[in-house]
Amino acid sequence: MSSYMIVEKLEDVDFQDLLNDYIQCFTRQYLVMETNYNKLEKFEVRFTKTDVHHLLGFHKIQDSNVNATHTLSQILDGTLTLETARKHNCFDDMKSRLINYNFLHRCFIDQEVSLCVIPSKGKNPQNLNIVFQDKHRNCNMLIGLRRVRDYYVPVTMYETNRNGIYNSQRRTKIISAEWKDY
Repeated sequence: MSSYMIVEKLEDVDFQDLLNDYIQCFTRQYLVMETNYNKLEKFEVRFTKTDVHHLLGFHKIQDSNVNATHTLSQILDGTLTLETARKHNCFDDMKSRLINYNFLHRCFIDQEVSLCVIPSKGKNPQNLNIVFQDKHRNCNMLIGLRRVRDYYVPVTMYETNRNGIYNSQRRTKIISAEWKDY
């Protein structure tokens, strides 16, 4: 098992620790994944520290004019904390993302999720290119990737219901995943 921050309950969450863990675990290398899908046999996933703004739902509790860089500054200077976030009326929209933060590790570090979905053009309201979806702590979690140039970036992570639009779409087997230096 790799060494990373474990979040089992909301009280385990510290935004500065979460940000440091994300940077340490995900942003120092990129991930090359291979699938059995002939239209996408190999793809690259790149992570940046600004990903946390949408992955963990900070956009849910901030004004629309607050961008990811500003969110990171607020976390680093201590003005955005779990306690300040809890006071926001939309905190419940991000709470599940925080509690299930380790789903990211399960998918990309521990590589326990062996299937992904390449969404069909018709049923894809978020315009995701690749979706990782699995049970995590008794709930269905989803991580969505979007293509940027010749690689993919994580753009969303949230809890889905059992009837989610990606549940009925064809699953693709992940054959391998390897972290590489930039």
